[in-house]
Amino acid sequence: TFDGAVPTLDEARTAEERAKAGSDKIYVYTHTIQGTASRVPIVIGDDYSYYQWLEVSVLKANLVNLHVQTDDKVRGVLAKVESVSGNEVVKLEDGGLSFHQGDRVRMTFNRKFGYEFDKIVDPDKTDQQGDPLAVLKMNDDGTVDMVGLDDVWTTTPVARNEDGTWGVASGEGKTVFVLSETSPTAAEQSDSLRTHYEVEFDITNHRNLEIQFKEKSTYYVTYNGGKLAQGAPPEAEWVEAGDKFTIPQNHTLYYDGNTLDHWEDRAGNRYEIGDACEAKAEDLRLYPVFLPNK
Repeated sequence: TFDGAVPTLDEARTAEERAKAGSDKIYVYTHTIQGTASRVPIVIGDDYSYYQWLEVSVLKANLVNLHVQTDDKVRGVLAKVESVSGNEVVKLEDGGLSFHQGDRVRMTFNRKFGYEFDKIVDPDKTDQQGDPLAVLKMNDDGTVDMVGLDDVWTTTPVARNEDGTWGVASGEGKTVFVLSETSPTAAEQSDSLRTHYEVEFDITNHRNLEIQFKEKSTYYVTYNGGKLAQGAPPEAEWVEAGDKFTIPQNHTLYYDGNTLDHWEDRAGNRYEIGDACEAKAEDLRLYPVFLPNK
């Protein structure tokens, strides 16, 4: 027995070894150790058993596998999964990664325009409604639900820290995850990516995680040509609340004897050409204001 378990007859290896030895009295048994103990008790037969040889193949000890993906690449992208500790990470043939058990893992991902980070689920587990279990979920009140260290089925809201992160990495009050969000880097912006997220956690067993996104409200900044001008107004801009947009120069509208001075919304608020503005959570329609040439 191996660790108290009876090994399994490996028929393919048995046939191979029998062919090599020219004997049908050879049997090859295999067994995979499930635990992480460095010393496994092996009991070979009894006084009435005879063995020609024993081959022991040992896999790398204390490695656990992690599989991570996003629910839709249109909504967000997984940029990197790495070891915070700097330990070796082994790439698996199925796209997963193998880490040292207990290693600190960092997942980096970005949302795309029109979507926002919603939650991380474990597809291998289900909640009371039968849906994939959410191990981390963003809430509308600014908190983040996280599963507990000792209870992977129950989530607790975690408030945002003063440094803008959620969760505690070590010591008193330690949480399963630590989440941070920042503005995208210049390289990420050039790839049309939005908010940059990082999630860290200690990996102690095999994990399968899926990062999910949901739709985010978007708005239009529209330029109206007015009743007097000829030509086409500037193109509309598609924005999220908080986005910066610049009132464009006029190159397409023409009103004989007049010059476009500025733009106004329906309430009469003035928008100067070249001004940098912040988009509100509503559509904005602007109208041209021309002044006579002097």
